[in-house]
Amino acid sequence: MGDVEELKRELQDLKLQMAHIKREEEPKFLFSPKQRKIEKFSGKSDDQTVYDFIDDVSRVLDTRPTSAEEKVDFLISHLEGPAREEIKYRHPAAKKTPKQILDILRETFGERATPSELTADFYGTKQEDGQSLQEFCHVLMKKLDRIVKVDNSFVTEPEKMLRNQFAENVNDTWLRRELKKLVRAKSAIPFTELREEAIVLSMDRDEKEVNLRKKREVPIYAEAASTEMADFMKEMKEELSSLRSEIRSIKEGKSVERKERRCYGCRETGHIRKNCPKTHLNSKGLLSGASQ
Repeated sequence: MGDVEELKRELQDLKLQMAHIKREEEPKFLFSPKQRKIEKFSGKSDDQTVYDFIDDVSRVLDTRPTSAEEKVDFLISHLEGPAREEIKYRHPAAKKTPKQILDILRETFGERATPSELTADFYGTKQEDGQSLQEFCHVLMKKLDRIVKVDNSFVTEPEKMLRNQFAENVNDTWLRRELKKLVRAKSAIPFTELREEAIVLSMDRDEKEVNLRKKREVPIYAEAASTEMADFMKEMKEELSSLRSEIRSIKEGKSVERKERRCYGCRETGHIRKNCPKTHLNSKGLLSGASQ
């Protein structure tokens, strides 16, 4: 048993290493802030949050060796709709610098919930029925990202928050127990590594359950075939006994009183199974079709 467990652990380690290697081999693309096209912000699109816009435009502004006035013009040129109107009607003294404008945008179009409310929502998140492990991870990461964007000083250990929330709230009781054991054994394990381990464990368990079901099905089929063969043998023995009795009676000159035969296929009288119109025997002599 010790050797088997050791091989299992070695196999899991190799699977994790392979997953990391594949992820590292994926092509990576680097974009210079000057080359990146900034999407205009209106405040109406669900695909672009004010925090995404602020991050994008701040990177570009930090690399532009221009005056504050030129940076303000550049920033306003990337606003449209309600966002542009919001800045347009503000007092001139409140929009002299890029920071002032970004603060207005953050205040107007940013997250309405407080960091405490967002954190409570994060800790109340559990894996839902039908939700994959990957989907659950993405939900947690998105909610944590919202907290950080509202107040980046509110979360001191984001990696630990993600890891513990994930390990303690997966749906599967067995997997939850295994992940908690792993976190206790490796307190510094990164969230991404824990996620990969969870996926590997889940896949291995699914494979074991499929194999176990197959093993359980074999005796059922074997038992059914055995029962069918026993009925067939019983019928043949009764038919042989009946024929021997008839032959013995004929030889002794006695009148033969034939018993009405019963079919072991359909359970009706008047014929035997090999002549049964409702069932037939296959090439191995086993019954095919209805047995009742």
